[in-house]
Amino acid sequence: MKPTRVLALLAVFFIAAGSSAAIAATRAYPTHDLNLRAGPSTRFPPVTVLRKCAAVTIHGCIRKYTWCDVSWGRYRGWASAAYLTTVRRNRTVYVPQYARVLDLPIIVFEIAAYWDRYYYDYDFYRDLDDWDDYAWIDDGPPPGWVEEWDDLDGGAILDGDTIIDGGVILDEGAIIDDGAILEGGAITDGEAIFDDEGVVDGEAIIVE
Repeated sequence: MKPTRVLALLAVFFIAAGSSAAIAATRAYPTHDLNLRAGPSTRFPPVTVLRKCAAVTIHGCIRKYTWCDVSWGRYRGWASAAYLTTVRRNRTVYVPQYARVLDLPIIVFEIAAYWDRYYYDYDFYRDLDDWDDYAWIDDGPPPGWVEEWDDLDGGAILDGDTIIDGGVILDEGAIIDDGAILEGGAITDGEAIFDDEGVVDGEAIIVE
């Protein structure tokens, strides 16, 4: 292993140890079945699929909180923050909306150190040298990203343009508030949602 890679890996360990107490209680919940990836871009290999509403732990996010480093069971990787919610004052909100209030640390993705630690036994690890040259930061924000999270004034956001205040989000395209459908979609017996994305009987669509 290269000396620079060893130093970078040690830095990851020290950062994790120093911040673990502060972030141990940071829980988030995917709004959909969501790909967990080996880096902060949709081009990185998928590690697993985070199940909708599964409790995941956030360990930090890159600048602007576009992608977060999360763990779920034995899996570790990067998830689009646009599809992660958390609970604040008994309300469900999107992680980027309250990331600063939650004191989520800004971390740096160093692929060699990260892959050495978490993916040594994965098939895609053999391509590390190729991925090490990949300019992932040029890919821009992930799908579903909203530029003005701070303008939501305490509401949660759905599909990039609908602000909800106090309603319950059941799926993209449908909002239920005291039994009424406020935005698109249709609901049957309080369970099945049919919308433009083809969600039927609660079957989830995996997003990036």
